Amino acid sequence: MTSSAARLSKIVRLRYPRGIWRRYDQLTRFPAGFLVTGDALCSLSPVHAQGMSVAALEAILLRRLLAEGTQQLAPRFFTAAAGLLRVPWAITRGPGQACAGPRADFSGYLGRLYAAAAGDPVLAAALLRVASLVNPPGELFTDEMRSRVRDGGSAAVS
Repeated sequence: MTSSAARLSKIVRLRYPRGIWRRYDQLTRFPAGFLVTGDALCSLSPVHAQGMSVAALEAILLRRLLAEGTQQLAPRFFTAAAGLLRVPWAITRGPGQACAGPRADFSGYLGRLYAAAAGDPVLAAALLRVASLVNPPGELFTDEMRSRVRDGGSAAVS
C-alpha cells in the first residue's frame, strides 16, 4: 500500500530555538471577546514534555473562571495563567529557576537529586511528579527528600 505514496513536499526539520511566554498578563488593555491559550500564550521546550499538561491546566482554569462569569475574563485568565505558568516556565529556563526562593539553595542540589533518584524509586517518583506538573517543586525539598538526597539514594534500601 505505501509503495504508491508520494512525498508532497521537501522534508523539513523542526527547529525549536527557545520557549516563548507572551506576557498578556502585563498588558493594560486587551481586545474584548478574545482569549489566548496554549502555545499561543506560552510555548515550552518539547524536551520537558509539558505543553499538553499546561494546555489542560489552562482549560481547567478557563472553565473555573467562566463559571465565575465573563466580566473581565481575559485579564482574570491571563493573571491566573501567569501563576500557573511560573513553574513550567522556570523548569524550561533552567532547574535552578524552578525552585528559586528562600527554601531553595539549588546549587549542586539538582545534580545530587538526579544521582540519588537513579537508585531511589521514591526520589525518582517525586522528581517525575514535579517535572510532570502534578506536584509543586517544593516536594523535592521536604525533610524526607533532602535526607534521601543526602544519603545518595541509599534510603531506598531501608
